Amino acid sequence: MSLWPALPVELKRLILELVAINDVHDARSLRLVSRDINVLVLPVIFSNISIEHMNDLTAVTSTIFPPPTPYQKLRNTIPEPPRLLSSYNTTSLALLLRENLPSIENALATIGPVFSRIRCLAITSRNLSSNAFWLRANNVRPEYIMLPHHGSPRPVNWRDAIFSQVTHIFTSSLDSHGPSTLSDLSNVTHIAVYTHTELLNDKIRYIAGKLEWLLDPLSFPRLQALVLALGRFPRPPHHKPIRYPHDVLARERYTTLLSLWRTHLTLCLPSSKFYILPDPHCPHEEWENWIHGDSLDIWQQAAEYRLRYPNSMVLDPRKPEVARDLDQWLSLIRVDLLQFSGLAPIEKDTLRMRRASKIEWEIDLVQREGYREFDRLDPEEAGEYEHVLGF
Repeated sequence: MSLWPALPVELKRLILELVAINDVHDARSLRLVSRDINVLVLPVIFSNISIEHMNDLTAVTSTIFPPPTPYQKLRNTIPEPPRLLSSYNTTSLALLLRENLPSIENALATIGPVFSRIRCLAITSRNLSSNAFWLRANNVRPEYIMLPHHGSPRPVNWRDAIFSQVTHIFTSSLDSHGPSTLSDLSNVTHIAVYTHTELLNDKIRYIAGKLEWLLDPLSFPRLQALVLALGRFPRPPHHKPIRYPHDVLARERYTTLLSLWRTHLTLCLPSSKFYILPDPHCPHEEWENWIHGDSLDIWQQAAEYRLRYPNSMVLDPRKPEVARDLDQWLSLIRVDLLQFSGLAPIEKDTLRMRRASKIEWEIDLVQREGYREFDRLDPEEAGEYEHVLGF
């Protein structure tokens, strides 16, 4: 005899909520059981919302606030959402749409109260300027903000009320609209910026000047950590003594690049608040760490890295690494590929597969090379803004 009918309603609700929390696929299946269970599991499904394509927008808005049925249209009745919009416990929103249409703002405004309690927000500056009204109207005040882009960083109005409670910001832009500056973020304690290492001298100088300003205690009195994440961090060239001569030119390029960064960051490196993090997680993976806490965030990674490699050592050229001749080792080792045929198949990481299926986020301070040619701006944006760090 099943015990389920005898259980109290409160215990049934708790069991169903735990099932939904444990696996989002089970939560979606539970929606089909009954209307009451659908209302119960909706907050679990929409605890973290990511809108990167128009299909995502349609799916989210039509589920939280379904459009009127043909019968409702015939009777001219206004549909009601399955549950109160203010009863959702959404903690994060990633809004990275390439399109910039009034219909997007209208659709999101209809479910605006869902986002009133979010803690983490990832949004491009273009989406931020387009949706600023309904974000302010619904009192969206996140503590963590990530500002990626689709190829070219855009200036930001740092005096917008949405930044009033921000303590941690990972930004692709240090530029501002009008008189506002990043120092208008009165509560910010942690800042992170990213760029790739192989830049021209004038771009490195410009970035270093911005970092010096960020470390100024008069401009940022509450700042605790400033992370410079460097992608494509140079490694000492391999020395192959068996067959190939040492690549002297590669060694010179490696030494010159590190020396260039070290020279321009002279005023930043001694600061206890300044951290360098080579080859950080990609922005999408960093976002997953923020909302799920599966790994260290970018500031924790940087602090851990500096315990092993102080700022004074990170940009110092290292000795060349010795690489053994692969051909020689393969000639000495016989590998029987058939012996692995009986092994069980490797379980695929569904989360990484899902990440790979989406367009990768960009958060580089420097505009992507060839951006104007391959990613045309909207007609109304043509000539609006030329990024200082563009190519």
